Amino acid sequence: MDRISLLKVALRQRAVFIPENQVVETKEISNFAADFCINLYKAGYVVQEKLLHVINSLPQKQLVEIYGILKSELGIDKNWTPLVKNWTIPTGESRADHIATAIVNFFGPKKLGVNAVQMPCGHYIPEGSFPIERYNGCPFCGTPFEFSDEKISGQGSKHKILNLWTEKDLQKHFENLIASPVALDATQKDSLKILLKNFAMPNDVKIIVKETVILVVDFLLKNGEIQKTAEYFSSPTDILRYLWYNHTDQIQIIEPKTLIENKKNSIGYHWEKDSSHNWVKILRKDVMAKEVAKLKLHYSRPMCKIVAFWLNSLKLSAEKACEIMHPKREMWVRFIRALRLTEFAKKNGYDNLKKILDVFYRKDYTVWQGEINKLKQSDKVDDRIKMLMQLQQRPGSFARQLFSLLLQSSDRELVLNKFLQIADQIPMRLLITLGMYAENYFTRDEIRTVKAITGKNKRIEKPRLIANYSDDELKTMIQEVKSLYVSVLKERFSKLPAEGKTMYIAPELFDIPLSIGERAKTIQDTDCALQGTIFKPEGNNIRLFLQWGVGLPAQHLDMDLSAAIIYESGKTRECAYYDLSFTGAKHSGDIQKIPDLIGTAEYIELDIQKLRETDVKYAVFTCNAYTAGTLSPNLVVGWMDSKHPMKVSNETGVAYDPSCVQHQVRISASNLSKGLVFGVLDVTKNEIVWLEMPFGGQTAHQLDKKAVQGLLNKLAARAKIGEILSIKAAAQNIEIISDKTAADLVYDYNWALDTAKVSALLLG
Repeated sequence: MDRISLLKVALRQRAVFIPENQVVETKEISNFAADFCINLYKAGYVVQEKLLHVINSLPQKQLVEIYGILKSELGIDKNWTPLVKNWTIPTGESRADHIATAIVNFFGPKKLGVNAVQMPCGHYIPEGSFPIERYNGCPFCGTPFEFSDEKISGQGSKHKILNLWTEKDLQKHFENLIASPVALDATQKDSLKILLKNFAMPNDVKIIVKETVILVVDFLLKNGEIQKTAEYFSSPTDILRYLWYNHTDQIQIIEPKTLIENKKNSIGYHWEKDSSHNWVKILRKDVMAKEVAKLKLHYSRPMCKIVAFWLNSLKLSAEKACEIMHPKREMWVRFIRALRLTEFAKKNGYDNLKKILDVFYRKDYTVWQGEINKLKQSDKVDDRIKMLMQLQQRPGSFARQLFSLLLQSSDRELVLNKFLQIADQIPMRLLITLGMYAENYFTRDEIRTVKAITGKNKRIEKPRLIANYSDDELKTMIQEVKSLYVSVLKERFSKLPAEGKTMYIAPELFDIPLSIGERAKTIQDTDCALQGTIFKPEGNNIRLFLQWGVGLPAQHLDMDLSAAIIYESGKTRECAYYDLSFTGAKHSGDIQKIPDLIGTAEYIELDIQKLRETDVKYAVFTCNAYTAGTLSPNLVVGWMDSKHPMKVSNETGVAYDPSCVQHQVRISASNLSKGLVFGVLDVTKNEIVWLEMPFGGQTAHQLDKKAVQGLLNKLAARAKIGEILSIKAAAQNIEIISDKTAADLVYDYNWALDTAKVSALLLG
């Protein structure tokens, strides 16, 4: 077993992995254990009593190893030096200083007759502009020169409890991930990959989500278990999803034209003179050409043979397989050629593959959704009934079209009755989604956002048919959908055996929404929280941080940390590199170039009281890639909070304290976005909502503020974990009690940290 990797997985669930054969409880505290616990305390952690007793018996080397992993995941040894020393005191720099410095560097200080100091990067800083004694680098180009290994710790007012995990706990976590009824986020995918390498695939656990199947198949294929992989594929779409994941690292099937268009938005532009000698903005075609070339398909013969084997092994009729292939027909044509499938179809033993390709190229199949669309356009009652009966054959598709059918139909009762007849066949996640989004869909003035397949959230218009209904009729539709969803949910839970007679539900679980199909692209290395989780600040100051560039050579790689301030009046302002300081917000300075291997950092300090006094409604936490391309992989963002004052070094400006970190996330390599909203401070309510909202643009100024409000509304409308547990208790006649110690079933915040366990609620 790879103990280091398993320690990382356990830490995400606020636990420490200790092998079962080392779980020996000793109450006498050793010197090594005492030092270990002190270091944990400085980093913001304390240990559970049983874990403490086990730690007492562990050798020093292993304790150093555990603490080393914690330090690495928290980023304690990274370079946290910003551009400005003690940046909470503004430097007073202005746009005029930048303009004056640019002029001096263009003409030279001697030619202009001004006194200037030359920086190590070569730039001249004229006297009377920037106070260069306050900077760790060049204030003009943002190149850092001075670095510090200074560490700040132990200021946090709230400590996280670490529990003991053994192989049994990791095995259970592994099974929960495998059986998850919702798509895994980036953290869960990373954990699953680690666990697949360390544990055998459980035989009695069914994989529900197709994206999870792809991760399992990829692992089996890399380990040479080719014959076993075929049993996991039930349709051509599963095969296409694996091929595309293997080629692009995107687990969803994002078509090439969409990927290329998304890259265009991220690559950036440059200025050139056209034939008229005018400067024009032109897409970086040289970089774009490389990106397009990456999407070209090239396969070895062994891989071609494997895919031919998969398609030939499908237990579907050729007509059914081709109908499934039809929505991605253009992609399939490319893959069939690249994989030489027509060549394999001519060989003995590939009869099924031959028939599939024959039907596919002759288009000798009908498309089910096309038939549905034809019937939808008909005004005949018989055709409408026929359409509903055909939809009943595919309950999932019926559920996804239910809202639009209710708007289009003159007989809503018929639609609801037909849907109710097949509701028991619909996955629970889809049922809950219907209940969650009914209000957002059937409300006239509500801002509505959707997440595109590339991960970006977009604001969309309301359905036009909404205008044909009165407010009372729309309210009736909302109530009908919600009543249907609750009744079906209760019936589903009532069929499951009760696991106890009493239940405790922590109050905070009524504020945490269920995460269904979010597919978060960020990785949470130290704490796993569901998107929409609300954090309550303990102090009056929130400190945002951004760290990037670790392991990369020195280069121009400009990532920006910003806070978009939205006032009650609707006015907005950004605390960013172009507006470093104003009432309630201070920025540590703009670093544009990273040093060699050690990375660099930026901070923003928000004073909640001052923001409240100036009528601020929201502070939106964002980070952006200013340079061409997307956000740098392994970039870390988050925020700190403590009821005690948090230190900023006078000598270096270092302000990171792991014990004060309330939440942080890391950008994964599969990220496609140029900007990211990672939190919203509601100043009036004094709470922070963690969310992940990718957006395009080099700066926070390009953020669609209304889209943020739409996403907040969407998160607020989601079913909360506490609500689902309450429905479960009512359906199974379980009494909800307030005494945690007396309850048979305990659902507290620590339980909610294991997002795989939360997702298991939807298995009913």
